[in-house]
Amino acid sequence: MSISGGAAWLPYCVSVRVRYTFGEDSHIAFLAMDGSHSGRACWLQHEDWERCKQRVSRAVETMNGSAAVGDMSQGRLRMVAEMVQKQLQLSLLQLRDSPVSTGSAAS
Repeated sequence: MSISGGAAWLPYCVSVRVRYTFGEDSHIAFLAMDGSHSGRACWLQHEDWERCKQRVSRAVETMNGSAAVGDMSQGRLRMVAEMVQKQLQLSLLQLRDSPVSTGSAAS
């Protein structure tokens, strides 16, 4: 996912759905994260995919109460999209750098 909505940096598509509530008390809620081949295109272990979804969900929820959420000059959701992209990239880098995931180490 890129800010422009494309998937230029991933070999397969990952979509993140959020709900943004406008108003004085703006709120962003994580709804779902889907990937091609059920997320297995980049995440070989189901546990790694689920862990990545949890990290992205927490990152989206931490944006609540942040001044960035209501910043009109940057666009309402631009900073959220950038943060989600960074979290996905971080998850991929962690998988690349660790040959065995912590979730699959016990098997």
